[in-house]
Amino acid sequence: MPTNAYYGTGVYGDSYYGEAFWPALLGAISALSSVSGGLSNPQITGGISALSVISGSLYIPEVAISSALQQDADLDFIESSPPGLLPDNDDSYFGTVIRKAWIDRIAELIGQLDTIYDERFVSTSTKFLDEWEIQQGVPVAPSGATITQRRTVVLSRVRKGPLTRTRRKDVVESFILAAGETTAFGKYSITEGISTFTYTVEILNTVSVDTVALERELTRITPAHLSFSVILVASLSDSVYGYGDYGSGNYGTA
Repeated sequence: MPTNAYYGTGVYGDSYYGEAFWPALLGAISALSSVSGGLSNPQITGGISALSVISGSLYIPEVAISSALQQDADLDFIESSPPGLLPDNDDSYFGTVIRKAWIDRIAELIGQLDTIYDERFVSTSTKFLDEWEIQQGVPVAPSGATITQRRTVVLSRVRKGPLTRTRRKDVVESFILAAGETTAFGKYSITEGISTFTYTVEILNTVSVDTVALERELTRITPAHLSFSVILVASLSDSVYGYGDYGSGNYGTA
């Protein structure tokens, strides 16, 4: 670091950098953090709106700054700086006032980018899950529903295609797994009434499945000429479990 009268030491308050350059840099960092009309950081509760431009601004969610992100940003700053130009120790004026302000903002931006990436996908969405529910036309944050159950409902709505036995099986099993079961095998059966154009979904009453949401999704994918019912039972009909052969009209084991 140059130490002539113009530059001073470059890290203390009575130097040129301390009196002119660093305050200007800190002012720019502060402005970046609070700018309106560009990348802003308002207090919001969530929404896919964070991924789109609204009123000329790109809204980013509030995120917690982890110590790991701060440490990574700090080390990256040090490694990217010209050797010997700036002090590396954190207890220096530069380390505690300048570099910390910078790395805190960088760490926050990294956290925001990670959050936005996760929120783009239903399977990892949390903060913006309510907006996924709004867009897909399903109940928003229903009382008592877990994050996993809410994701399952949205995923069932996002997936498109005709009714097939495989798709119906996947929908039923996804709701059973969302209820906290480690496996859907042995927890349900599906019996088809070929001549009556019906099918019945039996689920063990020990499974805390959201039957209202399940019926809603089955209604959406079931053609109008078919009817169905979802019932909770103490034991499954014909001792048929899981999924497999349709030879007897049951959704049973292979």
